[in-house]
This record gives sequence, structure tokens and C-alpha cells, in this order.
Amino acid sequence: MAFTHSFTAVTPPPRFDNVAWVSVQIEQGAASTGPWTQVASTAIPVDATPSTPDPVDLTVTTATLEQGFFRFRFTDGVGNTSPWTRAVLSPGGVAYITVGQMRTRYPELTVVKYADALVVEAIDLATEAFEQAADVAFSPRTSTLTLSSTDGSSLNVPVARVTGVTAASSTNGTIDVTRSRLIAGSYLTGYWPTSENITVTVTHGYTVTPLRVIRAVMLLARTWLVRGPVDDRATQIPSADGGVINLSTPGVFGATFGIPEVDATLAEYRHDALVL
Repeated sequence: MAFTHSFTAVTPPPRFDNVAWVSVQIEQGAASTGPWTQVASTAIPVDATPSTPDPVDLTVTTATLEQGFFRFRFTDGVGNTSPWTRAVLSPGGVAYITVGQMRTRYPELTVVKYADALVVEAIDLATEAFEQAADVAFSPRTSTLTLSSTDGSSLNVPVARVTGVTAASSTNGTIDVTRSRLIAGSYLTGYWPTSENITVTVTHGYTVTPLRVIRAVMLLARTWLVRGPVDDRATQIPSADGGVINLSTPGVFGATFGIPEVDATLAEYRHDALVL
């Protein structure tokens, strides 16, 4: 049985010898480390500016995994190839961590103690909480928004890392989006009506989830899933010399989750809003 997977805004690596990539190989694997099996090889539009390549949208119809990891390698006209991209989990959506990954990293998460449904719930909860705190999606998403333009030339899109606009309409019908351009990943310039609401469909988020983010979300999910020896309400624990040891506590001294590595990752990847 074959499965279809689509990937938006896959960006080829830049080249500074004025030679363009002409095709892409796609491989699938059950884990982010492989083993890998090629499932497609397809031509891509020849880019006129190889040093600043445009992203391409890809669809695979011959995958044998309903859910799996996929990686891409680009080839030029004489057979030279790029390095493989980092693996991305598909299907898309919120989840970029599998139950199998959690059980591999944390062997204590046995099936006997933690059923798949319970682990999935923890992954979803941790992913949602981390992304809300970071104010950015860490995997490709598509959102439809109702916006308005005050000047007729720009739209302020209230999501981070916008990668493209795929459709737009108003009460007067469809709006041509082919001339729209992104500014700072959020502002779309074009020709927008000013006297009515505009419905815009945009793609946004990270094309490839940073590895440190994956690790942080897994750690957060595991922490919320496995009950530790310290009471969840504790902010201090006694020391051997009669003193106290202060614990990292959510909401205190800049901590969001109270887990040092998770908070450090959040500080690195939190989206900073652009103020104009």
C-alpha cells in the first residue's frame, strides 16, 4: 500500500558557482537516523539565482510508511549532489516526536507502565506548551486567518516565520497573491482592499524542527509523564548541612518550565516580534 506525503517550502542549499540544482531525491525511514529507502526522485524548477534558491513544494505518492521520517538530497545537471537534509517527520501537524523516539530515549517508559495513548498525550501537551511559550511553530503548518489592511499595500500576519501565502479572498472574490512578497517573515506586501476583511491562507513555521527543540520537548514530556521523588509543589529541598537548596521553579527568576535545559532552549528559540 502506498501513502502520499507532501512537504512545503523545502529549500535547496545555496550554490555560489552559478550552477542550479535540477532534481531531488527523497528517502524515507522509520526513525530519524534511518535506515533509509529511496521513494522518489523528481525534477525541480531550475533556479535562476542558485546562490539564493527559492523553496520548492514536494509530494511523494510512493511512500510505504503512513508516518515516517523523510530526507532530501539535491542533484545538478552533471550528477553532483548536495548533503542530505535533516530528517523531517511526516505527516505534518503539531507532532514531530514519535512514541518510539520517547521509549528509545527514556527506557523507563515501558509499555506496561505507560501506554501509547498516555505517551502521545504527554507529547502533545509538551509540544503545545513549548510552542505557545516560544510563539512559533516548530514544524510546517497551514493557517487561514481573517485580517485587514490599513494602507492597501501590506498585511501584518500574526504568526511567526511565515513561508508563503497560498490563497486570499475578500467579500468581492478571490485576490491574486502571485505578486505578494514577504518582509521579515511576517508582513505580506501586495495589493489589498482596505474597506473589507481579507481571508488569507499562509504556510508558516520551521521547515525542519531544530534538534535541540526536539530534545527539549521530549524532556518536558517525560518530566510531566513520570512522577519524580520531589513533590510538584516544592520550591526548595533540605540539604545535608541543615540548609535548603532552591529548585528551579516555573515563573520564578525567568524560568518558564522550571527545567533548566528546556528553559535554555526556549530562550534560544523564542520568537521575537518585529515592531515597526
